[in-house]
This record gives sequence, C-alpha cells and structure tokens, in this order.
Amino acid sequence: MPFGWATADEIYGQASQFRLWLDSAGIAHVVAVPESAMAMSMQLTKVRVHHLVAELPEAAWQRLISI
Repeated sequence: MPFGWATADEIYGQASQFRLWLDSAGIAHVVAVPESAMAMSMQLTKVRVHHLVAELPEAAWQRLISI
C-alpha cells in the first residue's frame, strides 16, 4: 500500500537503517529518538540530541495542530 508519510516511536527511531530508508525513499517522517542519540550540529560536530533541542529558541517551534 503506498503512503506519503510515516511516524514511529523511539524503538524504530533507534534503527538507523529504518531512518535512512525513509530518507532515501523520500518519505516524510517524524521519528522519536532517545535523548542520548547523536546528531550533527551546525558546526559539524556530533552532539547529543537533547543538547541541540535545548539550544533552540522558542521561535524555532511551530504548533501544527491546536488542541
């Protein structure tokens, strides 16, 4: 069945091959990752995800659905 986007919890978020497959297939996705996951910073250094999130200004966040 064809699909245009995907979401996944932290269990799938830890599977880098799954995330890479979504990227390579051009599938829009939101995948939870553990806060200990590593990501590239703007300075091209590896840092923990929770540090990157903590550094974002309030204006970086956008509510998509109002509850």
